[in-house]
Amino acid sequence: MRDPAFDLVWQKVAQLEGAAFATSAGSSFTYSFHKTYIVVSSGKQSVPKTFFEKIFHRLQNGLVESSPALQGQSFILAILADARVRDAAVDAGGGASGGRAPAPGTVPRPA
Repeated sequence: MRDPAFDLVWQKVAQLEGAAFATSAGSSFTYSFHKTYIVVSSGKQSVPKTFFEKIFHRLQNGLVESSPALQGQSFILAILADARVRDAAVDAGGGASGGRAPAPGTVPRPA
């Protein structure tokens, strides 16, 4: 089943290829976009679209902290938490708390 909110977020990830992001630990990175994955600027890690979608849904449900970490999770969280990407989910009505994706590690509160 396709998720229109995630599809918009993935489109935004594509548009922001090469833009600077920072992890919660303060490490800056960029990425190159491919149809089904990104490659982080260090060139040592590729992160599949499916992992982005899993983390996106975990954020919606407040399950990031209680779920096992996925490959590239710190990069995914940095990208999904960035306002440039997060706003795509809000515009689509996705995310938690009235369409807003919560910040990484936070538990969404009922609206």
